Amino acid sequence: VSEGETELSDLMAVRLRNLSKKCKLFLATELPLVQAMRKCKKIEDCLAGGVYAGGGHIQIKRKDHSRWEQIIPIEELFSKEQQVRLEQRYPLRMRNYKKENTIYRTTLVSKRKTGFTADELDRLKREITDIAERKGISYTLHMEKGHLGITGKLADKKNGVLTICHEEGIDLADGAAAGDSEEDVPMLNLFPIGAIR
Repeated sequence: VSEGETELSDLMAVRLRNLSKKCKLFLATELPLVQAMRKCKKIEDCLAGGVYAGGGHIQIKRKDHSRWEQIIPIEELFSKEQQVRLEQRYPLRMRNYKKENTIYRTTLVSKRKTGFTADELDRLKREITDIAERKGISYTLHMEKGHLGITGKLADKKNGVLTICHEEGIDLADGAAAGDSEEDVPMLNLFPIGAIR
């Protein structure tokens, strides 16, 4: 979905729908499942599953209409007091994504359309690292388009795609991937065909 757009274009939807007749399509995104499906509602029925929330939530739709899911949890990183302090010092709002009562991603979203400044990002990364080290929490940091995402240590798109391929018996040599950010590169490097836009 192009930057600034709320949903997939009609042309891209037609192309992906045609492709889904020849192979399984999976989505790999920083967005949580519900938000991703809002943007991809034109092709939701064509998707065989995906890696959501930067790898914190993995889902596969089975042919019998059942769903296989894996949540990679992360402990709650910020106390209420730490959250309030961060929201007072930086132009951000914080959100935890949960499945039942298990947190699988914390997102710090910039209130500015331009995102965080380089200085703010550096300071935020240091503060997150300090808090995580004091609490003994291992994490993966996702930096993309005006937000910072925090997931469990093994939660990223590459590991999510590897999990799907393992569960579905898909040989990496038979796959391809496309992406639009630097964070997609490890996932793209898994396949003989990996394209970055």
